[in-house]
Amino acid sequence: MNLKKDEKGQGSAEYLLLVGGVIVVAIIALVVYQSYFRPTSISYDQDIEIIRNGSEGSATPPDNGSPPDDSNPPSMP
Repeated sequence: MNLKKDEKGQGSAEYLLLVGGVIVVAIIALVVYQSYFRPTSISYDQDIEIIRNGSEGSATPPDNGSPPDDSNPPSMP
């Protein structure tokens, strides 16, 4: 009996272990990032407004219509 030299099922067993490892990693990623997959109460329009306004929460970006005044640069100490 040459059971020690028989390697016929080795390739498929390695593929099963590889696929099993990928599935475990995917499940762990889903558990860690599950909050990203839950629906929220915020609408698409509200989300766009939040992104456009930044973290300040202001309704409009600060813009006075004139370019910044570079005629008087700050003095060097």
